Amino acid sequence: MIRLAQAASSETGTAYGTPPNQLRTGVTASKPEGNLDGELNVIPFYSGGWQAVFRAKDTAIANHIAELAYQIVANGSKVGYGQQVEGGNVSRTGLFDALNNMAKVNPWDIPFPVNCDCSSLSGACVYFSGVYEPKLRTMNTSTAPNILGNTGAFVQLTDKTLLESACGCKRGDLFWKWGHMAICMDTDPTQDTTPAKIGNCSACNMREGASTDYKVIQVLHPGNIVNIISTASNGWKQIEIGGVYGFVSYKYVTDLPKAITTGNVWQREKAGTDGKQIQVIPYNAVCYLTGNTTKVGSTTWYDCIYCGKRGWASGKYVKPVQ
Repeated sequence: MIRLAQAASSETGTAYGTPPNQLRTGVTASKPEGNLDGELNVIPFYSGGWQAVFRAKDTAIANHIAELAYQIVANGSKVGYGQQVEGGNVSRTGLFDALNNMAKVNPWDIPFPVNCDCSSLSGACVYFSGVYEPKLRTMNTSTAPNILGNTGAFVQLTDKTLLESACGCKRGDLFWKWGHMAICMDTDPTQDTTPAKIGNCSACNMREGASTDYKVIQVLHPGNIVNIISTASNGWKQIEIGGVYGFVSYKYVTDLPKAITTGNVWQREKAGTDGKQIQVIPYNAVCYLTGNTTKVGSTTWYDCIYCGKRGWASGKYVKPVQ
């Protein structure tokens, strides 16, 4: 599962929404002790109209961004949400200033309650990961693209699949839209479900439950590609095909062979470079081979599945796992 770390709340004390449906409890002038867990949180990825992802060119910096984000979010007794522009430890720069005043940066050692918001959280994580741009201290969502871009430390990505599903995301990626930012906590995803092929039969029944006692939903045939959701205690597989969920005996489910990408490669709707682009399968990612291949010129193309999407990828960049 892909998770995002974020600071999200409401300046008026009302519900922020879903996610994460938290109330504002950060530091205020009248209640300096007001930080409580929940405003800074790690939640499953959600498609929230993201407009771009900013990815650190240096993997070490990206990993440091994610680690700092985790430590800050986990210190909910000291770090809360607040958007006051200035005002000591009451302002949105309070987190940045507290870290900056430490001889050795350690979010666990923040001595008093401080505030941040989504963009100043991101700015602090970037700065103290080694990108020492002073403008990161007061970065907001309207200035973030220029500030991050001008550091030279990030590439800006706008692939639709990445923005809408996080497929292809990397640990430390900064998801951005006007009005909100969040930090990816996880590495590039393998698929939440595992694709497999129906075989060892002339046909098999897909049922409502994990035994022959249950009603047949539909009949499957050899070569049908299904997604394995889970495995029952008796070995039956819960599967999905075409948006329909059910169970089949493990006897009729065959694992698909895997392949590793040797470079970033486009997955396309048909074999050949003139095929419509579906998504980029990143370098060193695992994809699943359906068993179908074809030649375009001297190049073998593989029918493959990556992050739930099926299409063709050039054998120049796809290496089957033996």
